[in-house]
Amino acid sequence: MLPKTIEQLDQIREECRKLVNRRSSVSAIAAAVPIPGIDVTVDAALVKDLLNEINQKFGLSKEQVDQLDAKTKELIIVLATSLGNELIGRTIGKKLVLSLVKKAATRMAAKQTSKFIPLIGIGVSAGISFATMKYLGNKHIDDCYKLVKQYIEQEASLENFAAK
Repeated sequence: MLPKTIEQLDQIREECRKLVNRRSSVSAIAAAVPIPGIDVTVDAALVKDLLNEINQKFGLSKEQVDQLDAKTKELIIVLATSLGNELIGRTIGKKLVLSLVKKAATRMAAKQTSKFIPLIGIGVSAGISFATMKYLGNKHIDDCYKLVKQYIEQEASLENFAAK
């Protein structure tokens, strides 16, 4: 269900930011494991689950959007498209996660290479992993927040117009 007020929206954003920090920490821990490739597998699973959970909390999962009336569903899709976000209102699967990981490919390559530098490399790899996960999660939170805020504001202006 979509939030109805900005206060609810702010609370959801804060919950999601905490979630992103926790998942980013897990990603960093996985990156510190000196087995090449394991962190990429963990990151892909974390990103997929994280983005789906953020969508769910904002009321923007595919299932939630599909349950909306046709007018609201269309508005949500138009707003998501205007933000350039292909993850809102859709099932986030392997293909979408892979496209996100490709966008972060340079960071990932640096992370994999740094593992071969003793001690310092593990720290660098963990830091890059944490930052990448945090960036992806917070960007998605910001997009979801903007979309729902626009929706709430539009609904409020329609209610004010109808009351006149």
